[in-house]
Amino acid sequence: MMLTRRLRFRAVNRDIFEAICDGTKKIETRAATIKFQNIKEGDKLVLVCGKGKVEKVVKTADYVASIAALLKKYKVKDINPFIKTANDLEKKCIIAFLATKKR
Repeated sequence: MMLTRRLRFRAVNRDIFEAICDGTKKIETRAATIKFQNIKEGDKLVLVCGKGKVEKVVKTADYVASIAALLKKYKVKDINPFIKTANDLEKKCIIAFLATKKR
């Protein structure tokens, strides 16, 4: 059964939302929390940022144990087109994780 999930982007991440909309960002990553771990191939995602909205269909849903494992499967530019190196991506992911944990 296909599910529809709504993924919200904060205004500060509008550049990421727009990169997904225009196809520059091909891989969206989310923590494998209960909310996201049931997303499967074929599910529909409604991505929302402010008043902007786009619908996408999940091509594949992979679960990886680490950033290193993620980088073995995907290119940095497909995960975040604004970051050039794997090292910079790791730093950003760690900062994002710490920022999330503080809430």
